[in-house]
Amino acid sequence: MRRRKPRTPAKPQSKRDRKAKRTASPVEHTVAHPLFGAMPLVAATWVDSNGHERSGYVYDASYRPEMPQGAVRGDITRQHFCSMCHTPRYFYVDVERTCVQCGDAFVFSGAEQKYWYETLQFHFDSIATRCLGCRRKKRSDKALQQQLALTTAEVDADPENSVRLVALAEAIVLLFERLSQGSLPRAIAACRRARRVCGTHPQAKVGEALFWEAKAQALAGRPAAARELFQQLLAGAGIGGHRERLTREAQKWLERN
Repeated sequence: MRRRKPRTPAKPQSKRDRKAKRTASPVEHTVAHPLFGAMPLVAATWVDSNGHERSGYVYDASYRPEMPQGAVRGDITRQHFCSMCHTPRYFYVDVERTCVQCGDAFVFSGAEQKYWYETLQFHFDSIATRCLGCRRKKRSDKALQQQLALTTAEVDADPENSVRLVALAEAIVLLFERLSQGSLPRAIAACRRARRVCGTHPQAKVGEALFWEAKAQALAGRPAAARELFQQLLAGAGIGGHRERLTREAQKWLERN
């Protein structure tokens, strides 16, 4: 049976060594990033969604890396991101992208990124895939769809209201012009019902009903019917007031067709 070698007693630490251990600075934690450099992490405690206190390291909000020319300083305390999946944006730089809708190249500017992620507080998973023009068009298309849904519900609730009937026809025609969506026959029917409700008097709603029915007939491929309605509009059922734009558009349509 082998004998164990007697263990050498540990050398007692000197008073100087013990003091150095107590006063040593904590090890600095950093995460390397190609754009933001050595990003420091700081110790922090927080309460999670279950009410439990947690501790760990978080990105240092006071870190100010050197910025390239034209960059926009970011505020990571206003950014909505997953610290496990994303890197905070200490500054924003212009990014070149290609629009998925029109195929043109566009610049997602640093100032626009700051607005997205700090003012609107979009999550970092949200990125610009469309150019500004296509984004505006998409928002406009969505607004038209919402307007159609709203006016449809209003007409269903009050089917003899001429104002709501004309608004429904307008929403259908505008959406059809943009996206080829919507029921043109329903727009025509709404305009005719609105005219019956208003009577034959040259009121503004009669003129609007004539205009939107004419537009619906033109989009449906019936130019003769559209011409007759536009001519009725100009002959007597004037729109007047701030709706003179529709009269001018009717005149231009008749000149072209």
